[in-house]
Formats: sequence, structure tokens, C-alpha cells
Amino acid sequence: MWPLRKWGALMLSFTLALSLLTACGKAEDKEAKGKEEQTQADQDQQPTGEESPVPVVDVSLGMEPNTVVAEYEGGTITVEQFENYLAIQSFINPQAGFAIHEKLPESLQLFIDSYVSEIVMAERAPEVANAESEAKQLVDRIKSQYLMVFGNDEKKLEKQMQDQKVTDEDLTAFFVRYKKVEAYLRTQVQEDEMKKRYEEGKTQGEFTIASVRHILVSVGDQAAPPAEGEKKALTDEEAKKLADDLASRLRKGEDFAALAKEFSDDPGSKETGGLYEDVEVAMWVPEFKQAALELPLNEISDPVKTDYGYHVMKVEKRSEKGYDDVKDQIRSQFVNEKYDAFMDKELPSLMKKVNLPEKK
Repeated sequence: MWPLRKWGALMLSFTLALSLLTACGKAEDKEAKGKEEQTQADQDQQPTGEESPVPVVDVSLGMEPNTVVAEYEGGTITVEQFENYLAIQSFINPQAGFAIHEKLPESLQLFIDSYVSEIVMAERAPEVANAESEAKQLVDRIKSQYLMVFGNDEKKLEKQMQDQKVTDEDLTAFFVRYKKVEAYLRTQVQEDEMKKRYEEGKTQGEFTIASVRHILVSVGDQAAPPAEGEKKALTDEEAKKLADDLASRLRKGEDFAALAKEFSDDPGSKETGGLYEDVEVAMWVPEFKQAALELPLNEISDPVKTDYGYHVMKVEKRSEKGYDDVKDQIRSQFVNEKYDAFMDKELPSLMKKVNLPEKK
């Protein structure tokens, strides 16, 4: 969904958006406490009333409510229905609200495409057990995050919903449809293609987990400064020489963790003795990933060059996730792909007419 156009990303997107707002709300609270010494004269200059940390989005299209904005094979969508959809999207995902606020034709087109796609796919879905109860759980989850933003003030949440013109019933109906679309997309994924994807991923190390200890020697301005003083930027040749020296010292038995704390330019592992423990190797840059996959266990590597500099590595542990461990992850990948395929290939033939306002 918006803005990633990935079905499975909808829940993540609104969770992240509201989490950011929660963090902002806490920061604002701290800032407010720091202003207790503000003079009364300064306070008098502040605008009256409280402004919500989550903007209320004006979703009005400036058209008559019964006007048809979209006609597709099997149905139509009116202005009133579409504005309600935009209001719900704005409420569950403030990031989407920013796009809706601008009323750009291309943004509105994406939302109308999503709306029609959801309706069509939901109609094709098999019976979904517990759809309403699961939908209500999702609504409660969103509302609980809003309460975090509003300091557990339920009246502020009620006002936010009233101002955005969304109700519990609206949100529940939206998520019932969401669960139906999810069910439909899952029926489009076959077990054999999931297993094939797993076997392909195994050959590329997608499901390998490793514990790797490393020392990064950065080149040039990438070098991280120590706690005190300035660190001389190394040329490529100097960095390579230092990495070779460190590899030699490690092979002679010096303590890896101690050398990492002294020499490594990687702030993410420096204080843990250079260790990244039980990490999916697919997350790493290609050269580091390849070494993590191929280096014999507990052997000190020759310096491995990446865009970050030179790495001296030691793989301490390596394992592979089984199919049952990752099949839900693989299914989610296919669900997103099936959603994109529907939007790209089938939806255009279903759409008959779109009547959206031009940007003023």
C-alpha cells in the first residue's frame, strides 16, 4: 500500500509512522518541561488551544458527494465513498495523509487504484474465519498507538477521530476487507513455488545465519574518530597494510576482541569486540556476505575490501534456516508480488472511467 505499494507493508507503515509520532510527542514533553522558566509575557504570545501532533487531513475533493469518481467492471465509487477511504488511510497511516493533503492527481490515482483493487480482490476471497474479530484487534492496535501519542488521553483520541471523520465501524470495515484481500492473495501462492524460491535462496545464502567477528580499517574520510583527538585518515595503501598487520597478529594468537576495540572503525561492533552475532548474512554488503558464507570457521581472513574499507574477519558460527522457519517470509514476498501483478496487469483492464479533480 502507500507509499510502498506492497500489500504486506500497510501494517508496518502505519506502525512506524505512529511510532515516530510517539517519539516526537515524548521529545515535545521534555522540551515543554525545559521551558518552565518562560515568562508570562512570552506565554501570552503563544496561540491558544492545543494542536494535535497528528495532522487532521482535509480529504474533501470539492465535488458533489454522489458524483462517481471511478467506474470499474462490476461497480462504481462515489466521491463520498472515496473521501471516506482517504480519511481512513490518513488516520491509519499519517505518511499517506501527507500525500493526500497535497491532492496531487498522481497520488489520488494511486489511491483510487488501491481502493478498486481491494474491492475486487475482497469479492474474490474465500470465506475468512474470524475476519471481524481480527479486524477489531487491528483497530485496537492503531488506537492504542494513538493513545501513546496523546498521553493516554482518550478524549484527544475521540476528537482526532471526529475531526478526521472516521469511526470504529469505518475502521473495522476497512480491516475486514484488508483481511479478505490478504486471504485472496494467499490463495494465489502455491506451495511448490514457495519451495522452489527457498531452494533458489539457499544457493545465494539468503537463509544463512552467521556470527562474525571483524575489524574494519576505513579508508580516507570514512575513518571514525576515536574518543579523544583526531584520527589520521588512511590512504588505501595504508589501510591495507594495517589490515594485513592485524590479520598477522591475530593468526599469532592475539585477542580479537581487544584488537577490535583498539583499531576497528565500525561503531556498530567496536564495543562488542567486533562481533555481529546470529545475523542474516543477506543483510551485509556483497563482499562481506560472500566471505561470511565461504570463510572456514574460526579462520582469520585476508583483508576483505568493501566500500567501507578493509575488513579482517573470523566466522565463529554459521547455520541455515529450514524451509518451515522461513515459509511465512517467502509467502509474504509472493503476496506482495501477486498484489503488484494484479495492479500492473489486471487492474487496467477492469478500470472503465476515472473522474478525479485536477490540482488547482
